[in-house]
Amino acid sequence: MTEFRRTWPDWDAVAAAIPPEWLREQRWFQRKAATVDQVRLLDVLKLDDDPPSQKTPRALLVVDIRVAGGPADVYLLPVSLRVRSGRDLPGFAVNAQTVAVDALADGVLHAAVRRRMGAGEAVAARKGSFRGEGRPYHGSDKCRVLAQTSSNSVVRLGDDEVLKYIRRLEPGENPELEMSRFFATHGDFTNLPALRGALHYKAAEGREFTLALALDRIAHDGDAWHWFQDQLAELLDSLPMGAAAIAPRILDEAGGTVFRGAMTRLAAVLGHMHRVLCSGAGGPDFAPESIRPADLAGWSAALVRSADDLFDRLARMDPGDDTGLREFLAGLPRLREQVRQACERISRLQPEGLLKCRVHGDFHLGQVLRAGSDFYIIDFEGEPLRDRDERRAKQSPLKDVAGLCRSLNYAIYAALFAWRDRARPSAVVYHSLERTLPVWGLHLEETFLAEYGAATGRPATPARRMLLAAHKLEKALYELDYEINNRPGWLPIPARGIGDCLDELLP
Repeated sequence: MTEFRRTWPDWDAVAAAIPPEWLREQRWFQRKAATVDQVRLLDVLKLDDDPPSQKTPRALLVVDIRVAGGPADVYLLPVSLRVRSGRDLPGFAVNAQTVAVDALADGVLHAAVRRRMGAGEAVAARKGSFRGEGRPYHGSDKCRVLAQTSSNSVVRLGDDEVLKYIRRLEPGENPELEMSRFFATHGDFTNLPALRGALHYKAAEGREFTLALALDRIAHDGDAWHWFQDQLAELLDSLPMGAAAIAPRILDEAGGTVFRGAMTRLAAVLGHMHRVLCSGAGGPDFAPESIRPADLAGWSAALVRSADDLFDRLARMDPGDDTGLREFLAGLPRLREQVRQACERISRLQPEGLLKCRVHGDFHLGQVLRAGSDFYIIDFEGEPLRDRDERRAKQSPLKDVAGLCRSLNYAIYAALFAWRDRARPSAVVYHSLERTLPVWGLHLEETFLAEYGAATGRPATPARRMLLAAHKLEKALYELDYEINNRPGWLPIPARGIGDCLDELLP
């Protein structure tokens, strides 16, 4: 081991050894279909001396990854080195003696990163400097890797904190750090993980990046998506299997109190968040603005372009033997025209009383933690595939509301499909529920919208209803793109969602 430490680490060699196939296996790597031309080390924060008794080289690598025909992206890699042995290690070979491991399960590394945050000082590196901010850390190096459901990496550190590593780095402060800092210093919204620290990197040429965040750990019972799935499963299992038809009233009698209570509280939490974001605090980056006709025209035109691109790609699809897909594709010309008409109506909408502000940007049931009877909102970075400027842009708060509405619709269908496969109901019962459940879901949505209007002091108006429907349409088109390529059996969910939105938008 002593010889290993004397000759290593050569972190340039580690970066150069990263194989393209290993990158394609990582959830955080965004250009999986591209050919990787080069991986180059930009800078390194060495952590193997912290604490000095540790003998495993550890570091945060800032690397430049270039792909053929595309731009270079900057990524963060928490890495530890291991001596190769007879057992397989989850990483890649650096040379005949050494394996590099993506160190998410390495609590010593995470504790060292957290102490760097708490030190609050700049550390000079090869081509720049690393700087921490936040509270001092005196906790343990016990860690647990949390479900990797986003393009970043999240671990629980000790008993009270969560570390989030930003894997694809963009110049400027990370939007989630901005939002967390805003809520820590303005207003009284506390239904989110409080900010405890952050780590930054400043390159020699001046670019600055947010590398990691430390946040309070919320003691919770799981996310709202899975909670809704569990509650819906209980509701469906309690229904009379012999019924020829199941009306929304029966669903309300069986579980309406639980679901209406959840929607009421969730609406109050989201409304409180938006009320603080629209308070005018936080300077120009957070000051709310009136939506102008030019905003609606530009957004509508962008939605038309996005929809046309999607429909062009769908028109080139071969449906094969899938009758349902063939019928759907045959209706694309009419659907395209309806979407264009809907966008034209939105572009002519009179925006009086409509505001735009900073929003969550990627709001759905999976971004909400349930703790007892309360809800906490997480992951304020926005849609990860959009660039930083888009994620920081002011938008209508109704974008978040639309995300919740579409997520609720998905939760209902997902629970219905799971129940069908589990309970094997008769065709009569299943088709009855297939018609009734979405209608019942709209009743829950109305409960949510009424409470949200009360929480924000902005009840529904015709203009707000139309803008909400337009945001739901945008979300449903994104869902259509995903399902037709990944889960064709779920195509009816976004297809019906698009139809419902068009019914609201077109006279």
